[in-house]
Amino acid sequence: MADAKLPKTIPCQFNAGGWNPCKKPTDNGWCSKHENLKCVSCGEKAVKSCDVQMGGLGCGSPLCKTCEHKPGGEWGHVTKEIAKQMRVAAKKEKEKNC
Repeated sequence: MADAKLPKTIPCQFNAGGWNPCKKPTDNGWCSKHENLKCVSCGEKAVKSCDVQMGGLGCGSPLCKTCEHKPGGEWGHVTKEIAKQMRVAAKKEKEKNC
């Protein structure tokens, strides 16, 4: 009796480094739910869920590698570059008011 060769599966890559990875078996690394999911900020391929806590619940919005939740508790999402600029501006404003 010959051994049957099963197709190799790859776990879904969505949120692979996060607190709730998908891990569904796939043939291309993306399950049907996450294959065409877009980032809420820029529209690129979403690879993770936003894990910022808002009112006791995780935001959960789909994000690409280059976007994150707005800093300072604001609602919404921006690129990491814009978030950095926002943090610098907030720090300067705080220093100015001290």
